[in-house]
Amino acid sequence: MAGRFLGKTLATVSLSVALASVTLKSLGRCSIAACSNSFSSCGFHLNSNTMSGSNGTKENSHNKARTSPYPGSKVQRSQVPNEKVGWLVEWQDYNPVEYTAVSVLAGPRWADPQISESNFSPKFNEKDGHVERKSQNGLYEIENGRPRNPAGRTGLVGRGLLGRWGPNHAADPIITRWKRDRSGNRITHPISGKNILQFVAIKRKDCGEWAIPGVSIKIKSNRC
Repeated sequence: MAGRFLGKTLATVSLSVALASVTLKSLGRCSIAACSNSFSSCGFHLNSNTMSGSNGTKENSHNKARTSPYPGSKVQRSQVPNEKVGWLVEWQDYNPVEYTAVSVLAGPRWADPQISESNFSPKFNEKDGHVERKSQNGLYEIENGRPRNPAGRTGLVGRGLLGRWGPNHAADPIITRWKRDRSGNRITHPISGKNILQFVAIKRKDCGEWAIPGVSIKIKSNRC
């Protein structure tokens, strides 16, 4: 998961990989700028996806977006079982918890107004002035004036810690290098014999997890 806040700890993590060829700069380092987006909507606050299992069926990995308490708070989400995450599954009793952090409601420069304010009419699924409201996950639906999480239910509505209604874009630099000895020779894994690729990671202050360093694009989200 991409880190949105700079952590206290910076580390280089090693992976054993098999690559036919990798384009590296003069010092053997490569920096790739990746873009991602999180949503604030009818219950979408963390990146999530669906992957295929070994038996060819779909396994739901929309788990962190359903975890309680919500980061930086004591807010408990409504519980959403795996079989009711998808919007195509009818669930008339679905009753998500409403939550937007006080720091967002205070109206900082990077945050949208409340969706109910009369002078606020966001243009979803398109460029809205200086705010990019198109998602890299494709089109998303609007329900009762709010963008709906394209990945499914999360047990929460509102913006949480996110400033924008809809996509909240971020840039995540992926910095890699081959692990080398003091003579500059590549080091191979003792068991697999493959070259070891290292990348820069941070330990997040908010949750203690290791992550790719990144930053939210708060004003001009078309930088990606």
